[in-house]
Amino acid sequence: MKPTHNGTYNKLAGSVLRMTVLWFKKISFYASSFVLKDPLFAKRQTVMANLKMTRLLILIVFGLLISGCINQTVNTVEPVPEQFRPDWKGIDIDKLPVKFGQILKFEKDSNIIVAIVLDFNKDEGGIWIGLCLINNNKLFGRQIPSGFVNTKCLDLLDLAYLNIKGLEDYQITNDLTIDKNKVGIGSRSPVSDLDGLKRTFDFGVEQRKKEQVPYNKGLTDLNPVRECYFELEKIKN
Repeated sequence: MKPTHNGTYNKLAGSVLRMTVLWFKKISFYASSFVLKDPLFAKRQTVMANLKMTRLLILIVFGLLISGCINQTVNTVEPVPEQFRPDWKGIDIDKLPVKFGQILKFEKDSNIIVAIVLDFNKDEGGIWIGLCLINNNKLFGRQIPSGFVNTKCLDLLDLAYLNIKGLEDYQITNDLTIDKNKVGIGSRSPVSDLDGLKRTFDFGVEQRKKEQVPYNKGLTDLNPVRECYFELEKIKN
């Protein structure tokens, strides 16, 4: 996706560049004309001209950066890069009790947690089920910046990876057709049981009560609030 008015922006950059070249030639001409008449005066003039040139270049750079940022398209969401997508190579998911895209409802001690299966992982601890928790029919997600100039946005999902040994007290309530290429993983939290899943859910809800920092703000902050909610429709096929 290219910024809007890209042709206008290029013309502006070309005009500014031509003005800079003409300004530099003008400075060089006056400086050289005074060298023969008064070397000391010419030196002072050259120093002043260099200062003016430096200021001009600074203004040009900032002007181009600001112009580039203003001329962004309304749709600034980037497609999900491949490295953020689910990848369960080497895992025989056909033998697992739950499938990609299934909605699970966990119920324990009067606590109800709803999540959708979006990934699988395997390590020395066994199989882990990647669950995106759902609150009021909305997915736990986050928006992170992509790039510093003409910053765009990556919409990613937060997943809790429940160890298969802790997969209990649940029922499959729905089976959705999900586009794997639309699923981007922004956070991975391993949990061993339903108590851990409940703590992850509660923490996620509290985080999303805070004011979210826009994706193109707080680029140098240590802990900006990027968490948000997404509609289920966002990842459907």
